[in-house]
Amino acid sequence: MPHDARVDTVINWLQNPFETRPTMITFYLSQVDSYGHRYGPESDSVKVALKEVDRTLGYLIDELKRIEVWPNVHILITSDHGMTEVSNERVILLDKIIDLDLVDVIDWSPVAMIEPKDFANRNALYEKLKSSESNYKVFMKRDIPSHYRIANHPRTPEIMVIADIGYTITTSQNANTRIISGGAHGYDNREPDMRSFFLGYGPNLKQNTIVEPFQSIHVYELMTNLLNLTPAKNNGSLDSVRTVLR
Repeated sequence: MPHDARVDTVINWLQNPFETRPTMITFYLSQVDSYGHRYGPESDSVKVALKEVDRTLGYLIDELKRIEVWPNVHILITSDHGMTEVSNERVILLDKIIDLDLVDVIDWSPVAMIEPKDFANRNALYEKLKSSESNYKVFMKRDIPSHYRIANHPRTPEIMVIADIGYTITTSQNANTRIISGGAHGYDNREPDMRSFFLGYGPNLKQNTIVEPFQSIHVYELMTNLLNLTPAKNNGSLDSVRTVLR
């Protein structure tokens, strides 16, 4: 659906009778993400996509003002991840380090989740990966750093390999036959390139204020506060985003 048509749908909803008018609306503009993956986050194509998103947001604001709801609306703009450049020059060839016939690789890059087919091989596989550790970090399940929040999950495999920023975990065959280019995400979320952004506007939010970075898990608590709802149990905290409130 074209961007303007998405905005028009939102505006139509906001003109419903009060009893059926939605109190929260979300919509997604995918062009920046799509172009970032295809051409890379620093590409001219992404700059064009950003200008289009900016134009769309301007149209949304103009329409909210036209139907006279702008003073009562909160707008939260964010993304679910950042992005970094990748290339064939920055690859980790997993088949050169361990025998892939001995494992199931559940996910590949930038985080390879590795389940040994025979649990007895777990330590030997880990030691091979550890001894060749270059441009990646490897962890046994029990040692996965706490900021990943998956060490105790029953679906987490026994070994996790996470590539350094900009590197791709793949195989020799894929590296020789596939062009690795554009952008990727999913790296350590402490990396600056992986950060998302947050922009908010509305009657209960501070204006012209820059706050310290916060984790995206806290946005839910902010949303429920603005909607006067009791939040469900979650890992976020309103105290972590209270600095954006008036």
